[in-house]
Parts: sequence; C-alpha cells; structure tokens
Amino acid sequence: FYVSSNNPLLVLLEMLENFGEVNVGDSFESGGSAYNPSTVNLEIYGISMSNSDFTIAYNSIVNPGETQSWAVTFSPSSSGEQNNTMTIYSNDEFDPVQVFQMSGEGFAVLGDMNFDGTLNILDIVALIGYVFNDNTNPEADLNGDGTVNIVDVVMLVNLVLNWGF
Repeated sequence: FYVSSNNPLLVLLEMLENFGEVNVGDSFESGGSAYNPSTVNLEIYGISMSNSDFTIAYNSIVNPGETQSWAVTFSPSSSGEQNNTMTIYSNDEFDPVQVFQMSGEGFAVLGDMNFDGTLNILDIVALIGYVFNDNTNPEADLNGDGTVNIVDVVMLVNLVLNWGF
C-alpha cells in the first residue's frame, strides 16, 4: 500500500454498522476512528446522514499521521428498524466521497406514550390527548385497529394497573 506524501487520504477504522436495539427516547453512542496516513492535512468538508436519528461528532481537519475519534449516536424517535446512509465529503485524493450504511432498531414499551420507559398515569393522559387530537397516530393505536379511541385508553389503563413499572 503506497502512500504519497502529497495526497490526503481518509481511512475509517472501527465504524459500527449495526447499533442494535435502543429504547425510543434513549441514545446509543459508538466510537469510530478516522486515520490520515499521509503527510498533508485531510479536510472533511461535511458528513451527511440520511436519517435524523443518527448524528456524528467530528473535526473538519485530520492532521497528517493522526487518528481521530468520531462519535456516532443513534437516538431512535420511533419503533422499528432505522436505516442510515452516512456520506463523507473530503479532499481524499482517491475517494473524496465515501458512503457507509448503518442501522439500528428503536423499540418502545407498548403504551409508553411519552417514551420514558415506564407505564403510568402520564401515558394515559397523553393517550387521551391522541384520542381527541390525532386519532390516526400509529404509536397510540395500541390494539392495531387503525384508529385511536377509547378502546385504546381502556387497554392502556389495564396495562398500567396490571403491568405498570
């Protein structure tokens, strides 16, 4: 592997592809590393994420011979599989646009309307708000009949009374 001293290169190390299951409302952070094996600065012009549930913290310059840690965070806003395409734009001479796929799965406790990880009266109040204001919200349709109504509220009251935690 030949590295010219005048050509910036970006080598990604340890970038996580699957973040696993993360509770809706929580976050999981994974580290990754960017390495510049050349003798000139590598400039990162920008990094885009196709899914706003994924974010990255990085510096725009990777100095010659330096390995820089980057933090990628998955914060699911809804239940289900979340896919993301991360695109890195840099002055890498041979590969100025690099694309990486990653995924994670958001999960929520059935009936946890405020995504705090517990079932209690606050969830019942939130669900009643959905009955009156957004009766098509799939997260609030606990029995899966296509509409949010009093049946969902009764179901949640039973969940809170019997399984609240």
